[in-house]
Amino acid sequence: MSVSACITSVSGPVLLAEERAFLRDAQPWGVILMGRSCVNKSQVTALTNEIKSALGRDALIFIDQEGGRVARLKTPEWPKFPAAGVYGELFESAPEAAEQACYLGHFLMGYELSQIGIHGDCAPCGDLRR
Repeated sequence: MSVSACITSVSGPVLLAEERAFLRDAQPWGVILMGRSCVNKSQVTALTNEIKSALGRDALIFIDQEGGRVARLKTPEWPKFPAAGVYGELFESAPEAAEQACYLGHFLMGYELSQIGIHGDCAPCGDLRR
């Protein structure tokens, strides 16, 4: 099996027959989910399973779940995590607490994502406003 060096996406919350065929034939390195593909936990889990089935392997599935206003997965179904800039603000007065909070926030976000079949989060660990 030859894997293509690209990451693609899908059009919505359910994998279409054409997308299944494309994934099977193109064998992209990974798939990124956009907000249009995320309704609730059970639906996203089913979609990630469908994607892996179409690919015939446990491919990497990504999402852009940064926290704050950049969140493809929304409340109340998903926890609301702070924007990365919050950690930067905390760093100015309490650097060690900021590092611990940033680590914990992203660890918890990663755990939530792993439970629904997502392995990669395109989230910065801190925003610099300079």
